[in-house]
Amino acid sequence: MTTDLKAFWANVDAALDRCAQADTVEDVITILNEHFEPSSGEAFFAGSGGDNQLLDKLHWYRPVRTWKIVRYNAPYYWCLADPNGDLLTYIEGDIYRGNTMTT
Repeated sequence: MTTDLKAFWANVDAALDRCAQADTVEDVITILNEHFEPSSGEAFFAGSGGDNQLLDKLHWYRPVRTWKIVRYNAPYYWCLADPNGDLLTYIEGDIYRGNTMTT
């Protein structure tokens, strides 16, 4: 069991490291689909219970914040704009194109 958990978190870290270099919504979707099976959205981030989060890698930890926060309701519910203005919504690990947050 420990080995499986180590492999799981190693995969999460690898996905996050790659997403830290992503410049577009499409980059993020492609990267995540190479690491995790999609669930409800176009892609899925399975590491939402970990110490490092997708929002950290796309926005907070970047030296130059090229991804902009469009809306933030909670660590599990937010929307970002990539440098081109394309939107990505994160809802409890599911990734959607556009702003799919309810009002």
